Amino acid sequence: MKTNTFILIVMAYSIILALPAIFLPDYSLAYFGISPSVPEEHSLVNFIGGYQLFGVYFGYVAYRSTDRETRRGWLLATAFITLFAICVQQVDLNFRGIKAYPTMYLDEAIWLAIAIGALYFRGKEQIIRTRLQDSKD
Repeated sequence: MKTNTFILIVMAYSIILALPAIFLPDYSLAYFGISPSVPEEHSLVNFIGGYQLFGVYFGYVAYRSTDRETRRGWLLATAFITLFAICVQQVDLNFRGIKAYPTMYLDEAIWLAIAIGALYFRGKEQIIRTRLQDSKD
């Protein structure tokens, strides 16, 4: 798989998460086992959806870029944010007593695959960059 294909997959998954969060916040909250009764919860879910869409935009920038450093930066940011989110969720589960929603472990497995994939393709971009620099010398 090429780096651009991976970026497209992450962008598609992010869109799948973002659009319901923005346009159907009740549905998104119910998915996570939260009763959608408080307006502040709608606002938070809308914010998260907007955040996801900005990630899609930056993914598009990385996808279209011919600069390997731009792609490497997006891949590193994606890995870091995703791993951080997994850690926060685990702290919530294990120390704050928050209950797991029904598909939480499946979601975390997908997020972990994205993070590992981002780190893999970041390394692959570094190897390609090094080879291109060596061929110029």
